[in-house]
Amino acid sequence: MDLILFIVIFVVVLALIQTLWMVLRGRFNPEVGRLRREIKGLSVERAAVGGIDIVKKRTLSSIPWLNDALLGLRVPTLSRMERLLIQGDIQQPLGFFLLLTAVFAASGGILGLLLSRNLVFSILLAVAAAPLPWFYAIVRKKRRLAQFEKQLPDALDMIARALKAGHAFNGGLQMVAMEFAEPARTEFRKTLDEINFGVGYDDALRNMADRVDCPDLKFFALSVIIQRQSGGTWPRSSTRSAT
Repeated sequence: MDLILFIVIFVVVLALIQTLWMVLRGRFNPEVGRLRREIKGLSVERAAVGGIDIVKKRTLSSIPWLNDALLGLRVPTLSRMERLLIQGDIQQPLGFFLLLTAVFAASGGILGLLLSRNLVFSILLAVAAAPLPWFYAIVRKKRRLAQFEKQLPDALDMIARALKAGHAFNGGLQMVAMEFAEPARTEFRKTLDEINFGVGYDDALRNMADRVDCPDLKFFALSVIIQRQSGGTWPRSSTRSAT
């Protein structure tokens, strides 16, 4: 039993060190600043460059071997976990949450062994502790969705008034991104950026509906898509850059 406890403690300490290293690396790594400057420069020069690959690729882990392993897996559960993190606007990658889940599980197991010296109890405590990071993600998603649902009627009203005033659809999105607080500001800004980088209106609206997972937003996106596909004139393309 003592040997098992020693091994578990060693694994937990190793996982904690790895998790702390990932957090510090993401916060203080000068490479992050360099990449941000390059992306900003690319956005300025995009008008003069054709054929840019604008497909967004989210890194699943800052650890190369773990990122490659996760990308190589074709497990629907991982896709749902990644989607949950996106809907909660959680910046930490999927690999970080998986490591955090392992840390919580191991910590619960160690605590169970220390308290009772009962292997069955420690396993049950480990199983109970493992989902805690995902409960946080679910709560964050629900709070964000509730706030977005409060903002959506006013946001859509602003877009409608912008269209009636003669602005393009891009202009309406830009007004929402400028005038509203989070999370509407971020989501409409992402959609506007995708359109400005060449993503079609239909795909950009589908992406936003998938990120937010709001029924009313999905209905709005579907209405706009049907309107465009049926030959409607709304929303119109803009000859101006809505940046």
